Amino acid sequence: MYKVDMDMYALTQDNPDGPVVLVVDDTSLDYALRHQEAAPATLGNVIGFGMAFALLSGFIVYMATAI
Repeated sequence: MYKVDMDMYALTQDNPDGPVVLVVDDTSLDYALRHQEAAPATLGNVIGFGMAFALLSGFIVYMATAI
């Protein structure tokens, strides 16, 4: 995930030409996502995904028939 380097922005915010804005890669979120995918699905996860799928499917069918 990318984010703005706030340290560089803070150092250069008074620059007459404007601040320097750098976009850097934040790998801490990638680490968390990789380890979350490796965990086995629990019963609560399966029920939650099933409910979300049913609600989304129902909404799509409703919108398709309403038009």
